[in-house]
Amino acid sequence: MYNQLRLTGVSILLVLATLAGCGGDSSTPALPSSPPLAAITTQPTDQSVVVGTAATFSVVASNAGSYQWQSSSDGGASFTNVSAATNASHTTAASTLPDSGTRYRVVVAGAGNSVTSSAATLTVTAAPPIVNAIVPRFAYVANFSDNSV
Repeated sequence: MYNQLRLTGVSILLVLATLAGCGGDSSTPALPSSPPLAAITTQPTDQSVVVGTAATFSVVASNAGSYQWQSSSDGGASFTNVSAATNASHTTAASTLPDSGTRYRVVVAGAGNSVTSSAATLTVTAAPPIVNAIVPRFAYVANFSDNSV
C-alpha cells in the first residue's frame, strides 16, 4: 500500500510540473493570431456607356490578396470568370448593344477568407445620330449709302 501511495504522489507532482511547464498556471495562454480577413469597403457600381466605348468597374477592399472578376449574361443566375481580370478594377472591351444588361461582380480573396461583391450592371446605349444640319448660306447686305429709312 505504501508503494501505491508513493506512486500516486509522484503522479500528482508530475501532472503539476507538466501543467506549469505548459503555461497551466493561472495565466491565460496566448492564442495563435488569425490572418486578417478580406472585406469589401466599396462595392462596384452600375455603368452606362455608348456603343463602342469601354466601361470600368472598380472595387475597394481591405486585406485583399487577389481579385477575380466574373460576368453574367443571364441576369445573374450564373457567373463565369472573366479571363485575365484579376485587379481591383476591370475595363471591358468596346461595348456593343448585346452587352447591355451584363452583370459584373468580383471575388476578393484574403489570407483567411474570400468575399464576393454585389453585382453591377452594364447598360449600353446606341450612339446619338449625327445630324448634318444644313446651314443657310446667305448674307444680309446693308446699303448705307442711302440714308433713307
